Amino acid sequence: MEDALDNSLQVNVEKENKPQIGKEKVKTWLKDPYNILLIGILLFAFIVRVYYFSLTLDQPFWWDEAAYGSMAKNYITHIWDSSEVIIGETLIRPPLFPVIWSLLMRIGFEEAFNRFFLLLIPSILSVFFVYLIGKELYGKRNGLLSAFIFSVMWVHLFYTSRMLTHILSLAFLFGGIFFFIKSTKEEFNYKYFAISLGLAGIVALIRYPDGLVYLVFLLFLLLTKKVKLAKDSKAWLAALAGLIPLIIFFLYNYLTKGNIFPALLGSDYVQAVSKGFAWNLLGYIQSYYLGTLLSLTFLVGLIVSLLQLGLSFGFISKNNRLKGHLLHLLFLAVFFSFFIFYIKGAEDRWLFPLSLAFASFSALGVEYIADILNKYQKQAGVVLILAVLLVGAYSGLTLADKNIRNARDTFLQAKMGFEWIDQNTEKDSVIISSGLETYAIYYANRQNVGFPKNSSDLDTIDADYLVYHAYKPEAHPDFLSEYLQSNQDTWIPFQAIFADEEKKQAVFVIYKKQNKS
Repeated sequence: MEDALDNSLQVNVEKENKPQIGKEKVKTWLKDPYNILLIGILLFAFIVRVYYFSLTLDQPFWWDEAAYGSMAKNYITHIWDSSEVIIGETLIRPPLFPVIWSLLMRIGFEEAFNRFFLLLIPSILSVFFVYLIGKELYGKRNGLLSAFIFSVMWVHLFYTSRMLTHILSLAFLFGGIFFFIKSTKEEFNYKYFAISLGLAGIVALIRYPDGLVYLVFLLFLLLTKKVKLAKDSKAWLAALAGLIPLIIFFLYNYLTKGNIFPALLGSDYVQAVSKGFAWNLLGYIQSYYLGTLLSLTFLVGLIVSLLQLGLSFGFISKNNRLKGHLLHLLFLAVFFSFFIFYIKGAEDRWLFPLSLAFASFSALGVEYIADILNKYQKQAGVVLILAVLLVGAYSGLTLADKNIRNARDTFLQAKMGFEWIDQNTEKDSVIISSGLETYAIYYANRQNVGFPKNSSDLDTIDADYLVYHAYKPEAHPDFLSEYLQSNQDTWIPFQAIFADEEKKQAVFVIYKKQNKS
């Protein structure tokens, strides 16, 4: 009887203590000033991104955004399966982003929520993963500095407002890097290794070029003397488990198209942009990612890291700091080599996988200089860190604000024009247009056919409406302007969207075929 009573009392005491233990953990965690700073950085990053999220909530899509949106709609309805633009875009674009988008559409979510789920949340997660990676490799201070520097990169803020693959891919990529680092401790962790490869597979299915992360991981394992893993059956099983997303993708392609990777092996998806090597991409570090001051600290961090790595190369596998240097350098080497020497060109967002290395080396540079100053004058290092971060933040946020606002109304008239078609024309009507085919699908929900090579064939096309626009004049055939002038009895102006309030500059004109009711 006494034993039962004692056990009962013990259970009650344990139940009462559990909440207290949880509260104590939270209190202890909050007593660490670094954790308070982390909350502040994440809150700052969230507020900035929510502000621009609300500012750009209804902004028109660019071509690529409309392409992914059109693919997402077609995954649901399959109305445009035979459309040339859908066939072409599906061939060259990774499937996962539009598939996820289509699932959100099926549930019934509107564009605002889709932007929130596919852009805003991953953007914040990327900031958090930058902190976790920096903390794991270099300590909490570097994690905080790296996260803050990354959070104010104007190019990342800019594309957080664009329904493209880069922001979502980056969140999975940083997550994969974090688990890869966790897996390569002294005792190899098979579970984390499988998770890292699985996340890398998701990354590749969102953005094909970002799949180069697999090469980075492989080189890292080879250079840190993890060759013994080649004889480890558990490592192979973990790798196989992590590669499941890619295996499913390749198998599906083989069964449906007879080619495991049509975008790479069956088309011209990967091809050089120009003839000469694209050395200009090195300038992107300053112009698109870090700005002048943070680029200087990046150089300091890069040089010191190279020296440390060179002097202690044989100890990499036993030193997290050296592992961090090596991993970031491999990312720089692999991705820059791919775009400079093979593709020979890149747009700013294509280098997003390198943003972690940019932020980390920049943070290391700040730390190195601050530690030197602290030896001569206490708190001088803190003053330096604050000054560098404030200047970097001001530069990044200023550029972000300028570029986001300038690009906010790009393709506005195209969006308005095709939405007008959707709301004011027959559901089964067919449009003739070129250069904005993805807009016709996403905004107008209509079938679209391109212009023929000569004017005589234009009369034979069974279409109801014709769109003439100023966005891509080169997409229109040379004869179109003269043809419309000569056939005003067949094609009559039906609606026009203007670029100015005075309505003198028509940039989007809809013609209706007169002999159609």
